[in-house]
Amino acid sequence: MEVVAANAKHELSQGPKAPPEPGIISALRAVDRGLAKAEEIALVSCLVVLVLLGVYQAWTRNVMPPCPFWIDELIRYSVFFIGLLGAALAAQSDSLINIDMLTRLLSPRARMVVRIVTAMFTVYVCWLLVRGGLALRQIVADEKGEIIRTGTAVMALPLAATLIGLHVAIHAFVDAFYLITNRPPPPQEPIFH
Repeated sequence: MEVVAANAKHELSQGPKAPPEPGIISALRAVDRGLAKAEEIALVSCLVVLVLLGVYQAWTRNVMPPCPFWIDELIRYSVFFIGLLGAALAAQSDSLINIDMLTRLLSPRARMVVRIVTAMFTVYVCWLLVRGGLALRQIVADEKGEIIRTGTAVMALPLAATLIGLHVAIHAFVDAFYLITNRPPPPQEPIFH
């Protein structure tokens, strides 16, 4: 009996439960989280490669020369990939650059409208980056790298821009849904704690 009373008291202290999200919104959020997990795995992999190559390079330069020539290229590309994957993860967790000076003065609905408009602009910029990255790939397609072809390495730019654009577009669609239905969106737990 005490357990039932404690559970009822706990449920009352939590406040009213938010209604479940519609299927399309739940599916979009699941896709967003799945992309973020894949990006996180790729980011950790690149970071491990970067650290291992850095240690190996320091060892072979200072203790057991000669140092292989290809390490510098892999370290350079690993840093580039880490930065771009970090930007994609920041887009997923709404941690991109925010200038909140004006949005704090707006109502929640007006903030949603501002988020949707800025998201559309961000998606447009990502589309330009994809086009530019693909054009750059064609320009450098014949260049040979030490291990990785330059045309292959620059594909990180359109890939990251696509991921950023997808995350932002998903968030804008969800915001638009809640704006149109005049319902407040439920609070979302961050992926990264």
